[in-house]
Amino acid sequence: MDSSRSINVLSCRESQYCLDDHIFVAYLKEKFDPTFEFNLSFSNDRWKFELPRGELTKVRPLNRYNF
Repeated sequence: MDSSRSINVLSCRESQYCLDDHIFVAYLKEKFDPTFEFNLSFSNDRWKFELPRGELTKVRPLNRYNF
């Protein structure tokens, strides 16, 4: 990662939350599949992303996740 690039982090008590979409997308691609195109949004202090419909049927029945 480029050290000159800032990363947005929200801290609350013992927890830290990364608000940087590039890091979150990298995590999603590593967790699921690097070829997926993610529809990513952030609202109400929560990330939401959608995967292509039917892509995860062999892994999980849902295609929408909230964090």
